[in-house]
Amino acid sequence: MWCLLAPRRAGPCDCFVIDLDLETAESLSTDVLVIGGGAAGLRAAIEASRRGVDVTLLSESPVGLRNNSAISAGLLAGSGVGEEPGDSAQLHVLDSMDAGRFINDPGMLALMAEGASRQVRDLTEFGVEFRRRAGGELLLTQLPGHSHARHVAGARFRGIDLTVPMRDHAIGAGVRFIEGFLVTGLLRVGDVVAGALAVGRGRLLLVQAASTILATGGAGQLYLRTNNSLGMTGDGYALAYRAGAVLRDMEFVQFYPTAWGRNGGKMCFYERFLPVGAVL
Repeated sequence: MWCLLAPRRAGPCDCFVIDLDLETAESLSTDVLVIGGGAAGLRAAIEASRRGVDVTLLSESPVGLRNNSAISAGLLAGSGVGEEPGDSAQLHVLDSMDAGRFINDPGMLALMAEGASRQVRDLTEFGVEFRRRAGGELLLTQLPGHSHARHVAGARFRGIDLTVPMRDHAIGAGVRFIEGFLVTGLLRVGDVVAGALAVGRGRLLLVQAASTILATGGAGQLYLRTNNSLGMTGDGYALAYRAGAVLRDMEFVQFYPTAWGRNGGKMCFYERFLPVGAVL
């Protein structure tokens, strides 16, 4: 008997208990199930595959495409990735604390700042090409909110500079992709998440997994005007909440405040203007 986590309360476990007929649903088993096909999902899938386990990545959209990672400018901040004098992970944390008005989580910031340079090295290993100077060293940019030049960018300043090589590397590492399926609920056995139920292309899919990773992106589409991709509707938040997760700091949503028009479709990418004195 599976417990399918559902959107409304239905007894002590906050879910509907249903008897899934596995004869009518396709099913597969995997060691690690990653839900979400952006940079975070791909990075998690690649790391899991390094451990020699069976990894399945399930995505509603094509993996590495049509998500916030893919439509971004492909920028990544990381102290220690170049030869910027005086920069450090500690300064990166202080810059972020200052920009965040000191309501950030210092522990999470330290984890991010200390691991950022490693991510740049790993992405290079995955086949990502970053912008470089004539001599071959990484081209670093200083953006507003940072005291040092520590941003690297994809060769064409596009998010797919990162996600497409990551996609190719994941395929080469043996990660199984399942695209075009929407996860409708997490499966639980007792208090343990044991996979997910998904629908797509007129099919019902049951994925049993020893470990499940949610990497489904944000919820920018809750707003009328946003530059987030169309799939950013908070699906993963709902899945996690129904599974009993505690959601924290959900009021912080990142998108550029430069959309206009009825649906915010026309964008002005303001990083090009802020460094030269533009004021919002």
